This record gives sequence, C-alpha cells and structure tokens, in this order.
Amino acid sequence: MPNKKESIATKILTGLRGVWPAQAANEDKGLNKSLLTDPAFLEFVNMSPAGISIFSYETVSYEYFSPNLLEMIGYPAEKLEGIGGAEFTVNTFHPDHLGVVFQMMEIVKKYYYEYALQNRIMDTRFTWTVQTKKSSGESLWTLMQTNMLEVNAEGFPKRVLIFVSDISDIKTNSKVDFVFSIKEPDGRGYEPVYISHFDPASAEYVLTEREIEILKCISKGMRNHEIAYFLHISKHPVITHIRNIMKK
Repeated sequence: MPNKKESIATKILTGLRGVWPAQAANEDKGLNKSLLTDPAFLEFVNMSPAGISIFSYETVSYEYFSPNLLEMIGYPAEKLEGIGGAEFTVNTFHPDHLGVVFQMMEIVKKYYYEYALQNRIMDTRFTWTVQTKKSSGESLWTLMQTNMLEVNAEGFPKRVLIFVSDISDIKTNSKVDFVFSIKEPDGRGYEPVYISHFDPASAEYVLTEREIEILKCISKGMRNHEIAYFLHISKHPVITHIRNIMKK
C-alpha cells in the first residue's frame, strides 16, 4: 500500500508540472508576501473559518500557509512549503482518495488549457472535498476552493489561491466531490462545467466526463440528435450514454 500511495502521489505532482509551458518558468520573480504579513490581513484571515494557501504551478510547490490553516492541520509551515512539502501534503490525503485526486488534476489541466486559449483562465475555479490526516493522526474532511491568482505571459496558470475549510462536522458521506466552474458572462456567479461525486465504495455510480456533458445538454432542453451534433458524435452513442445515466 505505501508504495502504491507514493506512486499515485508522484503521478499527481508530475501531472501538475505539465500545466504550463516549460519556458515560462524562468519569468517568475517570487511571491510578493508583503500583503500576507500585514497585521490587518492576518487579523482578517484568523477571523475567517477558511484557511489560505498559495500554490505555484511553476515550481510545483506551496509558497504560503495562513496561521489559521497551519493550526487547522497541525503541521509547521517548513514541512509543507517547497517541492518536498507538496509531496508531503499530497501524501496526507486518504489513500483511497489519491486515485480520484489524480483524475481530478487531469480534468483541471484539460480545462485550464481550454480556457487559457480563450483568455479566460482567470475566470476559472474548482472546488473539491477530500479527507486528509492532521499531524495528530486524526482524519479531517476539507473543502478546498481554488481560484486563479496569477497567470504567466502566455496566459497559463502561475499561482492559485486555495481556501481550505474544515467540514468534518457537516460532511455526511464519504464521497470526494469535485466541481470545475467558469465565471458567468455577467460576472455575478459561476457556472459548473464539470461535476463528479466519487464514492470509493460505489465507483460504478460515478458519471463519466462524456455522461456529464450529455446531462448538461439534456438540462438545456436539447434532443438526442441536437446533442449528437453538438458533441460531434452519432446519435446511437448518445442514446447509450443516456441509458447508462438513467441506470446510474
């Protein structure tokens, strides 16, 4: 089990290294932490139910953890920051969740590229729940919302701001929830473009990416032939997918 866990963790980190063009890595001058040490900012963060971390896609490492987040998880900042810290952090995830986290990161990469080409990557965010382990050994269900903080010259992800909340008292199931969203045109909210709820005990009930695309089309009132035309597939696979969705 440990070897399998480390293998998946390595895959996750390796996948994250492919999020941005390699040549852009040299442009980074480091994170400006002036605001993060401002007393007023720290007071505001410590009053918030959510902790904050900042992750760099270019160095594949965490660059900042707010004091209330460190208190929540119980680990010192020096153990979590840097490349070694990123690997350590991934390995605090529940071993049964690492596989789906890897799948989630692949989906994130896909949408990052798609919206980077549209110059809309700053409008993206993804939210997920995962069970982690505190320094005390206790399990902790967390809700993580990842918002784009900075992009590089090519418009690809550079840094993200992650809000982390302890939802152990309100989480009523063992599912790893994941939602990738894009800001609506009027800027008033976010529209989900991908949703999944992974249950390690019932993996067969998780909708595939294609099934979710078809479900979104159905929710817009589209008919089978319209869905087929929109997704560039024939009508028969659409019918099969709908049958599978209904069965699930």
